[in-house]
Order: sequence, then C-alpha cells, then structure tokens
Amino acid sequence: MANVSAKNKKGSGLTDLSPVQRKGWGFFLAILSLLSLVSFIDYNPSNYHNFPPDGPAPVLGQVGLLIARYVFALLGISAWLLPWTLGVFSWLCLKPSTKQQKFQKLFPLPFVIISICLIANLRDFSSIEDSGSPLFDQSVWEHGAGGALGSWMFSGIPLLGESTQQSGGFLKVWIGGVGTWLLAILMMVSSLAFHFSIGVEKVQNSMVFLLGLFSSLKRNGEKTNEDECSLDNS
Repeated sequence: MANVSAKNKKGSGLTDLSPVQRKGWGFFLAILSLLSLVSFIDYNPSNYHNFPPDGPAPVLGQVGLLIARYVFALLGISAWLLPWTLGVFSWLCLKPSTKQQKFQKLFPLPFVIISICLIANLRDFSSIEDSGSPLFDQSVWEHGAGGALGSWMFSGIPLLGESTQQSGGFLKVWIGGVGTWLLAILMMVSSLAFHFSIGVEKVQNSMVFLLGLFSSLKRNGEKTNEDECSLDNS
C-alpha cells in the first residue's frame, strides 16, 4: 500500500505543475500571444518577397516577419485566432482552474480554427470558379483565405493549380461542397458552444439560423445565375 501511494504521489507531481511553474508558463504564453498579434498586424509581404525590402522595417524584425508569413500561409484568416488561443492558454495557467475547465476551454479551439479554414477555403474556391481569382491578395494569403490547411482539406494544394497537379482535397471528393459546408458549420458551432458553455437549445437555434442563412445564400446564388443566363440569351 505504501508503494502504491508513493507511485500515485509521484505521478501526480509529474502531471500537475506547481503554482510557480504555472505562472511562468502563463506569462510566457501571454508574451507569445502579444508577439504573434504584433507580427500579424505589422506584416507587410513586400518585406519578405522583395529584396531589398520595400516596406518599413518590421517591428519584430525578421523573426516577426517569418512568424506572420508562415502562420498566414498555413492557417489563412484563422491565423488571427492564434493570439486568442495562446491568450486562453495563458489565462488558464495564471488562473486556478480544474482539469475539466482546461479541457473545456482548450479542446474546442483547434476545431474552431479548422472549421474557419474550411469555410474560408470554400469561399475562396467559389470565388475562383466564378471570377477566376481568389478572395484576397495572394502575396499575403499564399494558399488562399483558408491557408494550406483549408486547401489541403478541400480545394487541393496549390489553390490555383490544375487538379492533376494538386495534392489533398479529400473532402471535395468524398462529401462535396455542400457536405463540407455543413461539416464546417456544425464543427464551428458545436466547438464554440462547448468552449463558451452554451446550452443545447441555443446551439439548436443557432444551427437552424445558420442552415437557413446557407439555404438563402444558395437560392440567391442560383437566382443570380439564372438571371445572367436569361440576359445572355436575350
């Protein structure tokens, strides 16, 4: 019995941080959150793609420039959630919280980021099909609004490449655009509800609203295409 209790104490000491360690990690993550936010706001692609750089000197130098460039390329617009994620992690380290609270606040965040990557890539893919160009400037968003993650999951990488030259895109093959929209919306709503402790009834109401909005946008798009076809025929 003594040996068992000793092992349990040893195991709990390895898994649980001391108050000093928690504060250390909390301040470290808070600094990372602030630095990532500053690097994103200050990012100018001309400082990276041109030599000598055309833009003003980056506030955080080459380190901030590289952080912003690679995170934007990987996550697209959902990169702006990274400072928030690090901030939540920092807050949980600094504030006394249970394992259940940590799990509830941290576990949904990667799924929120993935869902926004998918939604952004879906919009980007639709824009390319309609107008031949992505939503945003590719000097900033090198893999589109959904980043490399969204492109790999739906449209394929590279975003503007031929289908035979692309890698990824398994969701487009298996469940199509409509299925991916529904998957991304469901993932985002359920993850945010879990993160913010929103009740089931409110989640259901939100899902009904989002599905109705999606159906309305789809009908408007089909109506616009019909009107354009009728004008062309006349």
